[in-house]
Amino acid sequence: MTPPTYTPAVRSKVALLTSMCLIVVLGWTSPNQALAASTLTVCVHRASGEIYAKGKKPCRKGFRKVIVNLRGPQGPVGVTGVTGPQGLIGVAGPQGPTGATGPQGAVGAQGPTGAAGATGATGPQFPSYYGSFYDTTTQTNPLANAAMAMTFNEVTNGVNGVVANGVSIVSGSRITLANAGVYNLQFSAQIDKTDAGDDDIDIWLAKNGSNVSWTNSRQTLSGTGTEKFIASWNFIVLAAAGDYFELKWSSADTAMQLLASIASSGPARPGIPSVILTVTYAGASL
Repeated sequence: MTPPTYTPAVRSKVALLTSMCLIVVLGWTSPNQALAASTLTVCVHRASGEIYAKGKKPCRKGFRKVIVNLRGPQGPVGVTGVTGPQGLIGVAGPQGPTGATGPQGAVGAQGPTGAAGATGATGPQFPSYYGSFYDTTTQTNPLANAAMAMTFNEVTNGVNGVVANGVSIVSGSRITLANAGVYNLQFSAQIDKTDAGDDDIDIWLAKNGSNVSWTNSRQTLSGTGTEKFIASWNFIVLAAAGDYFELKWSSADTAMQLLASIASSGPARPGIPSVILTVTYAGASL
């Protein structure tokens, strides 16, 4: 279709109307909305050149609809503006949850051994007082109901198995302690009687010639003269330096005795002491 041709007067009117319409559009709308309108529709009378903006209704009789392009060619890109200042740093966000614990690392190599510490002070020395004695004779009871002391004839340190330090036997029966302290006195005596019937023997402890309270024990022997009995117990005593103790015994039966026996054979057996005594230091006195 061949586009219509207009006289210079018509074209001038179209241009004038276009400018006026553009001004109206800019007045009614914002610049951004006006720039968005790229065309303008008008009605033009071919003969008279009368022109008006087309509304919603069709052009009147004798007029022709003409679409006028309102947007010119795009201009060149402008120079980039200066970069604006950096904005403020925003508020820090909340801390995230703790991550899972990682696997344990390998055990490191053992470090070198440290230097030896200083030697500690020497502790208190515990004294060593002791004695071991015995008797190889049979001790008889010549007088009924008499108080007799058990005696010892092997009392020399280093002789026939005797060992002693700070403990000695004086006058055959006195267990003498050279140093103060607490001691354990332990004995064993082989008791025998040579007659029949039932007879008692009492054994107790004396200190410095006086009986020690509540230390007596009584044993009854029954038989026809061949029965034997081992009396064996101990006493814990408190002693001052130089104190002595004795093991006392008594019987109403003069046939009662502390029996010693020589070595035997078949098989070979050592002799039997009538009395064996051991004394050991237990500690310092309070």
